[in-house]
Amino acid sequence: MSARPRRQIRRVAVLGAVAAVVVGVVGSAVPVYAGGQNFAGTAVSTGLTMTTQTAKGFSHPDDSYRPKTRWWWTCGEITAGEIKKEMASIAAAGFGGVEILCMFAADPATQGWGSAAMQDRMQVALDTGKRLGLDVDFTVGPAWPLAVPGVTPDSPDAAQELAVGTATVAGGKAYTGAAPAAPEAASGVTKQTLVAAQAVKCASTCKAGSGSIALKDSSVDLTADAADGSISWTAPEGGEWQVFGFWRRGTGQATVVGADGASGKPAYVVDHFAKSGADAAIDFWQKSVLTSQMKASLRKAGGDLFEDSLELDSALHWTPDFLAEFKHRRGYDLRPFLPVLTIDRLHRQYSPVSVEDLADYVFSANTDRRVREDYYQTLTDLYVANHVEPLKRFAHQLGLQYRAQPYAETTEIGQVGLAIDVPETEGLVTSLSAASTERLQQYRIQAGAAHLGHKPIYSTECCAVLGGAYGQTWEDLLGRFSASFVGGVNQVVLHGFAYENGLGMGAWPGFSPFTLGGGNGFSEAFGPRQATWADTPQITDWLSRMQYVLRQGRPRVDVAIYRQSMDRSLSDAIFKDPNLSRAGYSSDYVSSSLIDLPTSVVKDRRLDPSGPGYRALVLDNQRAISVNAARRVLSFAKAGLPVVVVGDAPSRTSGALERGVSDREVTRLMDSVLTQRSVRTVGDESKVPAMLAKLGARPALESAEPTGLLSTRRSTRDGDVYVIYNPSDDEVSTDVALEGDGSPAELNPWTGDIAAIGEWNRRAGRTIVSIAVAPHQTRVIGVGNFAHAPVNHALSSEAEVAVDGGRLVIRSNASGTFRTVLSTGRTVKTVLPKVPAARTLDRWHLAVSDWHRGADGALEKTDHELEVSRLEPWSQIPELQDVSGVGTYTTTMHAPQGWTGGRHARLSLGDVFDTFRVKVNGEPIPAVDQVTGSVDISRYLKGGSNTIEVRVATTLRNRLRVTPGFPGQASEARQDYGLIGPVTVTPYGQAALR
Repeated sequence: MSARPRRQIRRVAVLGAVAAVVVGVVGSAVPVYAGGQNFAGTAVSTGLTMTTQTAKGFSHPDDSYRPKTRWWWTCGEITAGEIKKEMASIAAAGFGGVEILCMFAADPATQGWGSAAMQDRMQVALDTGKRLGLDVDFTVGPAWPLAVPGVTPDSPDAAQELAVGTATVAGGKAYTGAAPAAPEAASGVTKQTLVAAQAVKCASTCKAGSGSIALKDSSVDLTADAADGSISWTAPEGGEWQVFGFWRRGTGQATVVGADGASGKPAYVVDHFAKSGADAAIDFWQKSVLTSQMKASLRKAGGDLFEDSLELDSALHWTPDFLAEFKHRRGYDLRPFLPVLTIDRLHRQYSPVSVEDLADYVFSANTDRRVREDYYQTLTDLYVANHVEPLKRFAHQLGLQYRAQPYAETTEIGQVGLAIDVPETEGLVTSLSAASTERLQQYRIQAGAAHLGHKPIYSTECCAVLGGAYGQTWEDLLGRFSASFVGGVNQVVLHGFAYENGLGMGAWPGFSPFTLGGGNGFSEAFGPRQATWADTPQITDWLSRMQYVLRQGRPRVDVAIYRQSMDRSLSDAIFKDPNLSRAGYSSDYVSSSLIDLPTSVVKDRRLDPSGPGYRALVLDNQRAISVNAARRVLSFAKAGLPVVVVGDAPSRTSGALERGVSDREVTRLMDSVLTQRSVRTVGDESKVPAMLAKLGARPALESAEPTGLLSTRRSTRDGDVYVIYNPSDDEVSTDVALEGDGSPAELNPWTGDIAAIGEWNRRAGRTIVSIAVAPHQTRVIGVGNFAHAPVNHALSSEAEVAVDGGRLVIRSNASGTFRTVLSTGRTVKTVLPKVPAARTLDRWHLAVSDWHRGADGALEKTDHELEVSRLEPWSQIPELQDVSGVGTYTTTMHAPQGWTGGRHARLSLGDVFDTFRVKVNGEPIPAVDQVTGSVDISRYLKGGSNTIEVRVATTLRNRLRVTPGFPGQASEARQDYGLIGPVTVTPYGQAALR
């Protein structure tokens, strides 16, 4: 993970576009600092008294808004002393909760999941959490997916699959013997039950060619014969026939650490589609995990009962009574259609196969797709009814919430997310470049369930990156946090924290479950063994304030995109054209289960005005829709909700029962939808933004030109708050028109300050402000009553206008006379005398604390002292190229007496790797934006000599590359550590507007 330059950036400037179009701004461009960032790019604390509820909570959020961290345990091996020490470190770093995962144990029989040792350690964690104010979450079972000790591959409550065996018989020939055997079962599976045996005539040949094998609708049921142990059947003359044997058996799947890794008994994955699977997990908790003391403690310090990744592995997901459940729920017998269910590798872990791939066998493409849709919907129904609901009830009995990651299977994710207390996604974004906008939208797939379900928390497991161990930067993480926030997420669970001595690995840098054997697995093993850990409170404070903002009031989202898909990959059927986001529209994905909620009504052209308040619905090349969903869409359109249909309108229902009647009803309803005044059709996704604008559905955040900025909005009692994120590598400077009443203010999540914005305009219910957003930076703007603002404000100015101490001031790094147009209509001229030139600070004393493994295996630190005449990465300094740790840069700068404006100046650090802290004249600056590296140092400067100190902490990769036992790190390139710059101090003049 390379550091991104914080100041060496390109700019995309559309400054003044909105203001010029809407209000006709008077004045010239705002003077900029050397390096290309205008004053609007960073907020300065005003010292104003904050009286609103939002402001008070934002400055000092309570612990409930703090992020959580996953904490990997080697089960009961961890000692009570280690628990107390590590939890104290986690709390001191600013986290509000721990998610404890029993990963594996050195001695599963005595220390594993359900052991007395594990019970004791869980109790210690709960007691310590209560003392430290940390919520304590536990996973439902060890590792993942959910497995229960004592469940064997042949257990009735183990995960089940439907496996298919085939044999080809020529016309006129006899088939004699048992039903065709399925492929070899997983290790440990010894039992199987025949579900059905059939013979079906092939349309031409039964040999697979380039695609599916076509079958004729000529199924012969051989199940009764096969049940007696032997089939004796002669195929009719002519053609070829395929004989099928469908076998139910255990999948034999264990957790990712194996069947014996976390328990004294073999533990296999439970059936997620039968109540017996959830009951097995609950029964184990009641008998082997919970004590009476723990039950009481959970109500005091417990948070969530958490179920990790739903990574089920089978031929075809199944459960013993699936056929009966299917007939009850779908209204017809699935047995004759069993051959068309199979899509090779669809239900294998990490498979790229989607529900749209070719099936192995085909009767009729139209019929087969509908049957599979019914199959996937039945899986969804059973998963919710038999797995989610029992575990949720159990969690509630313990005083906990049920949090789970319900994706990665052929289920309807909106329906599942709606059933979970706290739905959770993962950090799926692999790139933070502008080209990854499509990937950013994957966070929004579950957001519709969270928002329409009026759920207060939508969580993410962030930010595991394969190959990122010991090399992931906090700057990279900040971008991933922001990407999830604009996607609807408002809780981060960091991946993750690893304690020091797991599995006896006392040698520094300690235990990490994904780098055993020195591999480079998933990032990251955070904790005191990382040099950046001391800087983590800056990050967690930022996260806490962001999560506070994103849980206030209610979410407001511009567009609902209808997505009825059972695709396990999460990438199928998403809105791929980036123009919707580039035009400023925020969006969620919704499905039939969501728009069928009682709250999903339209009032004042808003869908669910008590919740997300969508201002438009998009049907994006949606082939199928349920009859009930079509009725709801028609009711929305009649109530005035703008609806944009991309491509053809849906013409069929999902599912196979009475499809003729249902299809005609869908067609009739959608034909009526298309006649409504608020409905339009477009040929492709790129035309959606323009059509939404024509229908009057403008984005809440609007600019005259597309910028690529992503945003999310919350409506609170104090006004509207916009979180604005720049996912690109270019700085964006623009004017944005924000929906909302009141005056604008900037909420600084790094400091907790809220500063009134001095220059803005108002027109047609919109507040127009100028904003500059650095690459991968996030800014928070409130419109309403968030800060005390002067009676008057500026409409435009030739300098930057700010509010300082309750009065309007102008600022510029250039001298001259500057005109400002006030909201009273007056034009004011203000003179700024000469401002000293910006200074580049090249010469530094560098003191490095070199973190490395000592002779005893523990962390040892060696000091290096260097005089630096030119800033460059440590990787280019021979004595530091393989060093990781902490570097302290110190320099002295002379400031002449009588600097204009009372020695006003900004410090810009340029490129820094990784976290950093700044002192000026020995006084620590409380918080510096870790993305921009820019901070106002006016109040810290004095005339004459000034000492500037920058402390930089690095990842551990460069040192571990040359540490024995880390071959995965040795193969990675060195990272560019340190203060790379350029470091500049830019004076500016300031004068009050009179």
